[in-house]
Amino acid sequence: MSMLVLLPFDPHSDSASLSQRWEQYIKRFEGAMVGFNITTPKRKRALHLHYRGELLQNVFDTLPDTGTENDYEKARDALKAHFVPQKNIVYETILFRRLTQQPDENVAQFCTQLRKEIEKCQFADVERELLTQIITGCRSGQMRRRALEKQISLKELLDLARSIELSQERADGVKADTSSKVHRVSTQHKKKRSNHTGIQSGSGKTTVRQKQKQGDKATRKKKSEQCGHCGYAYPHSGECHAKGKRCNTCNKLNHFASVCRSGKPVQYIDSDDNAEPHSADSTNPRSSVDFAQDYVFSVSMNKPLTHVDINRIPCSMIIDTGCSRNIIDENTFKKLNMKLRKTSIKLFPYGASKPLTVLGTFTGLIETPRKTTVADICVVQGSAGCLLGLSTAQELNKSINP
Repeated sequence: MSMLVLLPFDPHSDSASLSQRWEQYIKRFEGAMVGFNITTPKRKRALHLHYRGELLQNVFDTLPDTGTENDYEKARDALKAHFVPQKNIVYETILFRRLTQQPDENVAQFCTQLRKEIEKCQFADVERELLTQIITGCRSGQMRRRALEKQISLKELLDLARSIELSQERADGVKADTSSKVHRVSTQHKKKRSNHTGIQSGSGKTTVRQKQKQGDKATRKKKSEQCGHCGYAYPHSGECHAKGKRCNTCNKLNHFASVCRSGKPVQYIDSDDNAEPHSADSTNPRSSVDFAQDYVFSVSMNKPLTHVDINRIPCSMIIDTGCSRNIIDENTFKKLNMKLRKTSIKLFPYGASKPLTVLGTFTGLIETPRKTTVADICVVQGSAGCLLGLSTAQELNKSINP
């Protein structure tokens, strides 16, 4: 018969998970007793005292009412009474709130993982907490929106998730098959075109390549007659319309956003209480288009505060109809105990060229007494305050009144 081998138990290595580690140790030990057919309480107690290690023996020697040498259960229960009450419920709850669906998990697997971890949190309503965490931590935005349309049970949510995942798999399969067919047709079409392009007639007729070159030349000539600063005809009869004007895309002077070469629009956040509101250029007829591309977040003390819960943590936020993103400061974020995702978003104070430090983004559950929604939230360094974006405020039915 092979010798029973169990590692000793260390009661000092990780106090936060002490209760969990003890329960796992006892399960392994009692499983070994069954496997080796050890049934008498005296032998169980003797082996328990032998394998648990010197550190645990020191703890055991200080405990009252550990029973006699023939009493295994009293010895086990005395140690359980010592370790289990030290379970850190707050710590386990924080860990549970941080769980999110992994890329290789479906929603059913994510729910199984949550069920395993939720046992340590001692929630009063387990089904409700599972439902909330799945909606918060799932990867599917479609499922999250559908789940928040009306009151839904956990079973209905899992059925919805399976339906969406199955539909996505089928759509991906159809897309892959269609893409391969389109690629074959495109390849054949290019071969046919190559047989006709570039053939020049001996009678001096214009070839397809020559027509393309002539068209490109005409386009370049047309562009050269357009001002690169304002977009109007050039040369001007007077001063350029864009002189002294600020671009709504890159925030630089002397050109309009319609001809800006800096790329995508930059998001702005106004952290200056005395800054004037940003407005479209009245001298530029295209200014309405430029302004529509601009995202100006105006933060001032005379704007109303509204009170919401972010992941069950109370938070005061300013509703701004010009804000397209939800933003909280670093001090507020520290209360949430959430993980951040990296982001390339740039947020500028109005009129400044240096961006604020964006620490990252996360997806949070935003609640009011009557409405709940899930939205992405940017976190900026410092303690400048918090903004509730227009779209999120509308979803929560929040007006500009507190």
